[in-house]
Amino acid sequence: MKRLILVSIASLLLSSTYASAEWVKPTKSECGSYGGNLENGICKAKWQYAKDICQALQARLPTIMELEKVITDCGGVVGDFNNRKNLKYQECYQRRGFSNKDLYFSSTETNNYSSRALSVSFYHGFDHARLKLDGYYVLCIR
Repeated sequence: MKRLILVSIASLLLSSTYASAEWVKPTKSECGSYGGNLENGICKAKWQYAKDICQALQARLPTIMELEKVITDCGGVVGDFNNRKNLKYQECYQRRGFSNKDLYFSSTETNNYSSRALSVSFYHGFDHARLKLDGYYVLCIR
């Protein structure tokens, strides 16, 4: 019962936070000033640099739950390979400014390995634990 209440409270907080959230796309100069580089018009950086870039924009790196909410809000299912065949889902997340070309870093670190953080592939709708020293796409939230 306690777990159910906590999950419900977390869902409500996430819903209200997400509803008022603004996604912020770093420019080439904002990205480059903090160790990232632009690839396909999208900022790509190592995890710590991604956090620095977002902080410089008075924003933050999104949590894994916020990134997964984009998947579900667009009609996708987290962890379902059929997302790639769902044209409405594919169009929706791309309209929101996300690409299908690479993973997006989240601020969520893995419990087992401090050298990894969770990231999301919107094309498939999967989350992945990736090395923080690798470079992935950055989209900030405030």
